[in-house]
Amino acid sequence: MGAGSKEYELTGFDRIEVAGFNLHWGCGGDGVPFDVTAACAALGADVIALQEVWTPSGRPSIAARAAEELGYGIRELPLTRLADIDGFRVVEREQEATGSWGLALLTRFPVTGYRVLDLGRAAGDTVRRAAQSAVLELPSGGTLHVVNTHLTHRLHAGPRQLRRLVRGLGPLSGAVVMGDLNMTGPVAAALARRRRAVTGRTWPAGRPVAQLDHILVPRGYEIAGGEVLPGLGSDHRPVRAALLPRAQ
Repeated sequence: MGAGSKEYELTGFDRIEVAGFNLHWGCGGDGVPFDVTAACAALGADVIALQEVWTPSGRPSIAARAAEELGYGIRELPLTRLADIDGFRVVEREQEATGSWGLALLTRFPVTGYRVLDLGRAAGDTVRRAAQSAVLELPSGGTLHVVNTHLTHRLHAGPRQLRRLVRGLGPLSGAVVMGDLNMTGPVAAALARRRRAVTGRTWPAGRPVAQLDHILVPRGYEIAGGEVLPGLGSDHRPVRAALLPRAQ
């Protein structure tokens, strides 16, 4: 579906709304903070995959605060200790850090399985990359397998990380892959062996020139609708899709 399209009227089996959003630490490209809780509420999805989540030392992350206020369960994955956000200065010692940067998965469904897939660190990248893989129990008794990741912006290494992710999931995986993949949709879909649920430019939010943020769907789901949403404060625009498990 194209940017701005929305066709969420299909009914029958579990109808699942999923969304992906790069929070950019809770700030816009100009450094001005935005209301992350309000942004997540605006997404209105059952499952929200968040990237660039900021967790101040000794306090809840911006994603955890949103989850608590909106009634989501949450799985978090801090990836890198930072001395500060503005300079993105990575530190090894916890005593030197003012917080951490990572991933978070918000869900309205119970988590019955969870693991982290290490995707390595690209040459020249200051942070390691990883993916959250979660199996969720749906109201009908079925399951939904979702993956949240943020791949490197290094052009030589992003495709390699995505291939590593797909191998880690296994050849028969029915996982929906979401996140800031830092690559175009056709390339991401081909490497992930999945269909694009959303097409449209997502970055930079003010005047997008490229789609870096994706929802990639395997066999077993009908795509009932997909869209790039207007900017909600970050330097990326969020993406959202509605999925329906196919009848067996």
